[in-house]
Order: sequence, then structure tokens, then C-alpha cells
Amino acid sequence: MKNAILAAILAAVSFTANAADAAISKDMCIACHGSFDSIIEKNVQVDADPAPVNPHKYVPHTDKKAENVWECTTCHTPHAMPPQKGAKAEANIEQCYSCHHQFTFEKCSSCHS
Repeated sequence: MKNAILAAILAAVSFTANAADAAISKDMCIACHGSFDSIIEKNVQVDADPAPVNPHKYVPHTDKKAENVWECTTCHTPHAMPPQKGAKAEANIEQCYSCHHQFTFEKCSSCHS
């Protein structure tokens, strides 16, 4: 019975990394990867200037409610379902640079008054 339920869930959220038009929601990601708070607690660091940063901690900057967080696919490329053994999730922080246009993770006030 559990296998049938798991199969139905996997079928419902099946997608591939090549399916550019797939409607992947953060709710689908959180169902397997855990709550947004637990993702922040994992403290994944990316190399940034002036020091490594956990981008999840600052998305969004002022409101930590999961419903106000960007879709995961804003920064992450979805993996195939079921995930392939040994597959690594691809991510980028390009979206951050739409505001951090000097490619530094400092407060806006460090450059702007």
C-alpha cells in the first residue's frame, strides 16, 4: 500500500531537468527537502564577496514566511524524478545580482544613501 501511495506521489510530481516548461512549485520541493526553516538550518554556503553566505537565510531579506519566499526554481534547476543516484542539484545566485549589482553581498546602504 505504501509503495502504491509513493508511486502515485512520484507520478504526480514527475519531471525532468530538461522540462523547461514544467510547473514546479516550492511546495513540491519542500515536500521532500523539508521546510524552508530546515533548509536554512542546513547552512549551505556559496562563495560570495566579502565572505561566504547562506543564500537561503536572506531570501527574502525582510520576511521569512515560506509563502513569501521565491519559487525554488528561481535559483535551482529541478532534478529528475525519481532523483538519479549520485545526482547533484545545480543552483546559481544570479538572481541575487539583480539587486547586488556590484557582485557583493553587502547592505544596499554600503553603496547607496
